[in-house]
Amino acid sequence: MEVSKKSLRGLWILLLISDAIKDVVGLCSKPSLSKNAVLDPSDILWGSFDEKSTLALQCLPGFEPTAASPQTLTCEGGQWEPAPGSFICQTKSRAYTSLTCGLPPAIPSGQVQFKSGQELQYVCSPGFTLRRDSTTSSDRVRCLGNGSWSKEPQCVAVCTTPLGLKDGRITNRQMTASTVLVETFWGGIWDAHRARLDNEDRVNAWSPYESDRSQWLQVDLNRPKTVTGIVTQGAKDFGFSKYVTKFKVAYSNNTYSWTVVSSGGEETIFQGNTDDDGHQTNMFDPTFDARYVRFLPWEWHDRITLRMELLGC
Repeated sequence: MEVSKKSLRGLWILLLISDAIKDVVGLCSKPSLSKNAVLDPSDILWGSFDEKSTLALQCLPGFEPTAASPQTLTCEGGQWEPAPGSFICQTKSRAYTSLTCGLPPAIPSGQVQFKSGQELQYVCSPGFTLRRDSTTSSDRVRCLGNGSWSKEPQCVAVCTTPLGLKDGRITNRQMTASTVLVETFWGGIWDAHRARLDNEDRVNAWSPYESDRSQWLQVDLNRPKTVTGIVTQGAKDFGFSKYVTKFKVAYSNNTYSWTVVSSGGEETIFQGNTDDDGHQTNMFDPTFDARYVRFLPWEWHDRITLRMELLGC
């Protein structure tokens, strides 16, 4: 039996529609969790998840999962398996009877993580971070000799608002760099102001003249702002992928005295991109207040090439 070209074309269209429907159906929405259960911080910002995505759940400080709680959830046909409600958090047992200062002080959006002798350590709830400034710099509280507690820490909300690289609120003059690459044949200039997330021009990113660790891209926020994270992206040049795989971040309020984001006394090396177009988000813990922020490439694929957005308040 001979099948007409028209019939084959119709079948092909039906298959395309079927695949599109299957893709939509396969998406899972953000799960509704049981009390005191939260998503891993890396998944909190996502509103939907692809088929076969997995989520790691955790409990708020002071709670722990029951023995029967699943380790992860998986998106299967638009539904989470097992059911999100099967992850249950129970209260950890803690004793404070040895404290001579009485019950630990309560702090908004924070909880005691553990006790060591007459000292308490606090952690902040998801979506909050420890405030670190000249008046509050520790996550610990001590029982003093007079029977009172030392100054307790403060937990402040983590802002994740884009600060304006992508939408242009940060102007071209506010973006500078150590050097820029100029293509001698095509005349393209990979200037600092091109380093805007999702920029789609042919020359659509910043790239320095030389790819080495002395290079930097600087953003002037015009006034000190709370900076909480960074989103990075690579780019393509005539079909070749180029991106930064590891980087550091530094900040300043005067452009001559810089502080590199650190943890535990060591400068933090952030995980960068693994391709030329995907977004890689890194949150700063603790956050910092600064007018100037510098991106410091550490390792890269092919050559240093960057599009980015800063997150904060």
